[in-house]
Amino acid sequence: FIYGLIDPFISPLVSARTLKYGFLDDFITSNRHLISIIFAGMMLGCVFMLESLFPWKSELTTPLQRDCTILSCKAWPPYISGIFVGILQ
Repeated sequence: FIYGLIDPFISPLVSARTLKYGFLDDFITSNRHLISIIFAGMMLGCVFMLESLFPWKSELTTPLQRDCTILSCKAWPPYISGIFVGILQ
């Protein structure tokens, strides 16, 4: 229902004839590996900044044991979970 109401306004903005490029690497005309490395660096910087501002260990209700492994710990670092999700993608 909502799509039918907003479609006449949105369709002219996103029609194929108004979009010149479809992908970022077409627009930048650079090496896609370089673009990937730049975005990975930006994401790493964001993760480092958020970890510095909001440490994940401060949110735990019980402290971690010093000798726990990745499988025996009660909580994983968020970047480990992010790596696993990225591998799955």
